[in-house]
Order: sequence, then C-alpha cells, then structure tokens
Amino acid sequence: MTLILPPNWCLIFFRDSEATFTPTRLKELLQSMSYSISGEKEPFVVQLQDGPKLLVSVQHGSFMETIVRGLVGSRPKYRDLIPGCDAR
Repeated sequence: MTLILPPNWCLIFFRDSEATFTPTRLKELLQSMSYSISGEKEPFVVQLQDGPKLLVSVQHGSFMETIVRGLVGSRPKYRDLIPGCDAR
C-alpha cells in the first residue's frame, strides 16, 4: 500500500515477515532501474537522471501495522490491506 503524505512524503507499506527486503536489496533494485544512489547507510540519496533527490530507507517491525492504521484513519477502502504490514 502506498500513501502520499504532505509535505512530499511517499510511504510504501508491505508484508515482509522474513525481512528479506534489506537495504542492500533496495539499492540493487533501484540501481537496476537506472537510479543513482549515494551513501553507505540509510537513508540513501536516490536520483533518476536530473530528477529530484529522494531519501529512501527500509524499516521492519510489527509496529508498522500500527503506523499505517493511524495514517489511513477512517478511510475504509484501505482497511483490508493493513493486516500483516510489517515493513516500510
């Protein structure tokens, strides 16, 4: 589930109970899509060509479900996507 929040935040919540989506995997994926990545530790600075510079990182934990519930609030259309979200 992707939530776009002000000011200019985009959070992607997903299920990764084995924590296989690591910072290394994040960098590999973005590099395979032609993004340039700076930094050895999170948050990484990511940029596509001359586009804006973005800060990206990966976090895991059961508390992610609580965070996404708070962000979604009373919007019922997203409620079914929340259970099990443990990564951002």
